[in-house]
Amino acid sequence: MKYLILCCFPLFFLSTCDDDEQVTTNSVEDYLIFGRYGFECFGNCITVYKLQGGELFADDLEYGFPETDDFQTTPLGTAQFQIAEVLSDEFPEELLETDQRIFGCPDCVDQGGFYLSLKRNGTVTTWQIDTDDVDQTQGILDYKARIIEVMEAL
Repeated sequence: MKYLILCCFPLFFLSTCDDDEQVTTNSVEDYLIFGRYGFECFGNCITVYKLQGGELFADDLEYGFPETDDFQTTPLGTAQFQIAEVLSDEFPEELLETDQRIFGCPDCVDQGGFYLSLKRNGTVTTWQIDTDDVDQTQGILDYKARIIEVMEAL
Protein backbone atom coordinates (compact mmCIF):
# COMPACT_ATOMS: atom_id res chain seq x y z
CA MET A 1 0.00 0.00 0.00
CA LYS A 2 2.85 2.37 0.87
CA TYR A 3 4.35 1.85 -2.59
CA LEU A 4 1.03 2.51 -4.27
CA ILE A 5 0.74 5.86 -2.47
CA LEU A 6 4.32 6.81 -3.36
CA CYS A 7 3.76 5.94 -7.01
CA CYS A 8 0.40 7.69 -7.32
CA PHE A 9 1.31 10.89 -5.48
CA PRO A 10 3.32 12.36 -8.39
CA LEU A 11 0.47 11.54 -10.78
CA PHE A 12 -2.02 13.28 -8.51
CA PHE A 13 0.25 16.30 -8.21
CA LEU A 14 0.70 16.59 -11.98
CA SER A 15 -3.03 16.13 -12.63
CA THR A 16 -3.86 19.12 -10.43
CA CYS A 17 -1.95 21.53 -12.72
CA ASP A 18 -4.05 23.92 -14.79
CA ASP A 19 -3.90 23.45 -18.55
CA ASP A 20 -2.46 26.95 -18.87
CA GLU A 21 0.49 26.14 -16.58
CA GLN A 22 3.71 24.94 -18.15
CA VAL A 23 5.59 22.21 -16.38
CA THR A 24 9.24 23.11 -16.74
CA THR A 25 11.56 20.16 -17.18
CA ASN A 26 14.74 22.19 -17.58
CA SER A 27 16.89 22.25 -14.51
CA VAL A 28 20.14 23.74 -13.36
CA GLU A 29 21.63 20.38 -14.22
CA ASP A 30 21.00 20.96 -17.94
CA TYR A 31 23.99 22.42 -19.74
CA LEU A 32 25.65 23.20 -23.04
CA ILE A 33 29.39 22.69 -23.42
CA PHE A 34 30.94 24.24 -26.53
CA GLY A 35 34.42 24.88 -27.82
CA ARG A 36 37.34 23.91 -30.03
CA TYR A 37 40.13 21.39 -29.78
CA GLY A 38 43.23 20.21 -31.61
CA PHE A 39 45.17 17.36 -30.06
CA GLU A 40 48.38 17.64 -32.08
CA CYS A 41 49.54 20.68 -30.20
CA PHE A 42 51.75 21.99 -27.44
CA GLY A 43 50.22 23.59 -24.35
CA ASN A 44 46.48 24.14 -24.12
CA CYS A 45 44.91 21.87 -26.76
CA ILE A 46 41.26 22.45 -25.93
CA THR A 47 39.19 25.47 -25.00
CA VAL A 48 35.62 24.80 -23.93
CA TYR A 49 32.99 26.62 -21.91
CA LYS A 50 29.92 25.38 -20.07
CA LEU A 51 26.61 27.26 -19.98
CA GLN A 52 24.65 26.04 -16.97
CA GLY A 53 22.08 27.51 -14.62
CA GLY A 54 22.32 31.02 -16.08
CA GLU A 55 26.11 31.11 -15.72
CA LEU A 56 29.17 30.54 -17.91
CA PHE A 57 32.16 28.53 -16.74
CA ALA A 58 35.61 28.26 -18.37
CA ASP A 59 37.36 24.91 -18.58
CA ASP A 60 40.28 23.71 -16.48
CA LEU A 61 41.63 21.48 -19.25
CA GLU A 62 44.73 21.43 -21.36
CA TYR A 63 44.09 18.16 -23.15
CA GLY A 64 41.24 15.69 -23.65
CA PHE A 65 37.50 16.01 -23.81
CA PRO A 66 35.75 17.52 -20.78
CA GLU A 67 33.84 15.81 -18.05
CA THR A 68 31.18 17.87 -16.28
CA ASP A 69 33.56 18.68 -13.42
CA ASP A 70 36.46 19.87 -15.62
CA PHE A 71 35.36 23.49 -15.26
CA GLN A 72 36.26 26.30 -12.92
CA THR A 73 33.91 26.59 -9.96
CA THR A 74 33.69 30.38 -10.18
CA PRO A 75 31.58 31.53 -13.13
CA LEU A 76 32.70 34.17 -15.57
CA GLY A 77 30.96 37.54 -15.41
CA THR A 78 27.48 38.44 -16.54
CA ALA A 79 28.81 40.17 -19.66
CA GLN A 80 30.54 36.97 -20.81
CA PHE A 81 27.43 34.92 -20.06
CA GLN A 82 25.32 37.27 -22.16
CA ILE A 83 27.74 36.89 -25.07
CA ALA A 84 27.67 33.08 -24.87
CA GLU A 85 23.99 32.45 -24.12
CA VAL A 86 23.15 32.99 -27.78
CA LEU A 87 24.70 29.56 -28.44
CA SER A 88 22.08 27.95 -26.24
CA ASP A 89 19.29 29.97 -27.83
CA GLU A 90 20.44 29.17 -31.38
CA PHE A 91 21.39 25.52 -30.87
CA PRO A 92 20.58 23.72 -34.14
CA GLU A 93 17.74 21.30 -33.50
CA GLU A 94 18.89 19.32 -36.54
CA LEU A 95 21.74 17.98 -34.37
CA LEU A 96 19.15 16.52 -32.02
CA GLU A 97 17.18 15.03 -34.89
CA THR A 98 20.03 12.91 -36.26
CA ASP A 99 21.92 9.93 -34.91
CA GLN A 100 25.13 11.29 -36.44
CA ARG A 101 27.57 12.42 -33.75
CA ILE A 102 30.70 13.06 -35.83
CA PHE A 103 30.61 15.38 -38.82
CA GLY A 104 33.50 15.20 -41.25
CA CYS A 105 36.78 13.93 -39.82
CA PRO A 106 37.63 16.28 -36.95
CA ASP A 107 41.36 16.52 -36.18
CA CYS A 108 42.23 13.69 -38.59
CA VAL A 109 44.85 15.85 -40.31
CA ASP A 110 45.63 18.08 -37.33
CA GLN A 111 43.02 20.68 -38.30
CA GLY A 112 41.17 20.41 -34.98
CA GLY A 113 37.46 20.24 -34.38
CA PHE A 114 34.49 21.67 -32.57
CA TYR A 115 33.17 19.94 -29.46
CA LEU A 116 29.57 20.16 -28.29
CA SER A 117 27.87 18.42 -25.38
CA LEU A 118 24.25 19.08 -24.51
CA LYS A 119 22.38 17.81 -21.48
CA ARG A 120 18.61 18.19 -21.69
CA ASN A 121 16.15 16.49 -19.40
CA GLY A 122 18.80 14.10 -18.13
CA THR A 123 20.06 13.02 -21.55
CA VAL A 124 23.62 13.93 -22.55
CA THR A 125 24.52 14.04 -26.25
CA THR A 126 27.93 14.97 -27.65
CA TRP A 127 29.11 15.89 -31.11
CA GLN A 128 32.46 16.43 -32.81
CA ILE A 129 32.41 18.62 -35.88
CA ASP A 130 35.23 19.05 -38.36
CA THR A 131 36.67 22.53 -38.78
CA ASP A 132 36.64 21.80 -42.52
CA ASP A 133 33.17 22.29 -43.97
CA VAL A 134 32.72 18.62 -44.93
CA ASP A 135 29.51 16.64 -44.41
CA GLN A 136 27.69 19.57 -42.80
CA THR A 137 24.44 21.39 -43.46
CA GLN A 138 24.17 25.15 -43.70
CA GLY A 139 22.66 25.19 -40.20
CA ILE A 140 25.74 23.48 -38.75
CA LEU A 141 28.07 25.76 -40.73
CA ASP A 142 26.24 28.81 -39.39
CA TYR A 143 26.45 27.47 -35.83
CA LYS A 144 30.20 26.85 -36.18
CA ALA A 145 30.63 30.46 -37.33
CA ARG A 146 28.62 31.60 -34.30
CA ILE A 147 30.83 29.53 -31.95
CA ILE A 148 33.93 31.18 -33.42
CA GLU A 149 32.34 34.62 -33.03
CA VAL A 150 31.42 33.95 -29.39
CA MET A 151 34.80 32.48 -28.47
CA GLU A 152 36.63 35.44 -30.00
CA ALA A 153 34.41 37.81 -28.00
CA LEU A 154 35.11 35.96 -24.75
